[in-house]
Amino acid sequence: MASKLVSSLSWLSAVVLLLVPAASSAAATRGGTNPFFFDRRSFAYTAKTSHGSFKALHAFSGRTQLRGGATDSYRLGLLRAAPRTFVLPSHWDADELLYVLKGRGVITQVPRGREGGDTQEISEGDVLWVPAGTMVYLLNADAKESLRVAVLLRTISSPTGDYMEFFAAGGLEPESFLRAFSSELQEAAFNSRREELERILGRQQKGAFVKVTEEQIRALLSHREGGQSGTRSPFPLLSQKPSYSNDRGQMHEVTAREYPQLRRLDVVVSLANITAGSMEAPSYNSKATRIALVISGEGYVEMVRRRRREEAAEEGGARYEKVRSEVSAGEVFVIPAGQPVVTVAASGGEGLQVLCFGLQAEENRRIFLAGENGVLKELERETKELSFGAPRKEVDEVLNAQKRSIFVEGPQQASRRGAESRLS
Repeated sequence: MASKLVSSLSWLSAVVLLLVPAASSAAATRGGTNPFFFDRRSFAYTAKTSHGSFKALHAFSGRTQLRGGATDSYRLGLLRAAPRTFVLPSHWDADELLYVLKGRGVITQVPRGREGGDTQEISEGDVLWVPAGTMVYLLNADAKESLRVAVLLRTISSPTGDYMEFFAAGGLEPESFLRAFSSELQEAAFNSRREELERILGRQQKGAFVKVTEEQIRALLSHREGGQSGTRSPFPLLSQKPSYSNDRGQMHEVTAREYPQLRRLDVVVSLANITAGSMEAPSYNSKATRIALVISGEGYVEMVRRRRREEAAEEGGARYEKVRSEVSAGEVFVIPAGQPVVTVAASGGEGLQVLCFGLQAEENRRIFLAGENGVLKELERETKELSFGAPRKEVDEVLNAQKRSIFVEGPQQASRRGAESRLS
């Protein structure tokens, strides 16, 4: 029976490619020519001082394989504010979706037509939408821990992901855009003399991130009014029950159903914690393209894509190829809709934590290929036999062997367990 089963596995070659990622004998690359991988060098700083920084990933439209897709209007940025730091007010020509990676802070949004603004406390795991054009400023009042935030930008004036940040309150560094107006317009608009305006608009030279004193922190915090309320409130993702959890990993996810503001962006936010040596089972998204940021840990990502016709001819007619990269904290990979993918956490480490922004999320379905919830198990008996060219019983032996869902043992753990069972 064993020899018959082994000989029949040829008809499952396409499935095996997805169900069992190649072991590390074929070394994973650190990106290489992988068009879906972005290392830390792919970020460029737009603001940086000794007290904080903001850097953004190069436009996704710069990669041929991603150009014209769901990611064109999006950019991913990372903000860091050192302890006791104030981030000057600014607005973007882009919608912002914030995810707090680490630390705590206070954010104030100043909408047009209101005196003052909505001030909210934010902490690790919070998701917050900021509409385009809203003036925003941040305070990290903590004396020890930096505030780190991932920022998904959806540009509204450029189809290629170009964006601009505008500082009204500022001076020479950051430069206030008010200085670009002609002197006579400045004087008329503010009903002030040129010398008075120059004293205001020509003084600040400390940059967008400035150190604050304890007295200034107390004064800034005293302006908090109304607490957490309304559409300006952050969504505490990590305070919610996981959408799925087992001994191999845990998934938190927020959709527009739980946080209606996500509907404006057509985005879903998820956080996967994969136990060391484990992996997410092979899956694909029906509509959504995912932008994934590795928050902590190490591992690798293996994706299957279809070759172009000329590429397939060069490779002896093989239609599909795997694209594989090692990943670690601070690196990004993009998973286009429809492309099967597996994410594996390195063995012996701390596990792998991955933040995902799913674009074009409305009516998206994530379809798993292996495990208790594997879609191939739903095929009728006749469909299995006709598709794989083998008896249904042999097909089911493979499809029913995995008893876990979503998070499963990784290749090294599975092969070690297999060796132990053979010895016993």
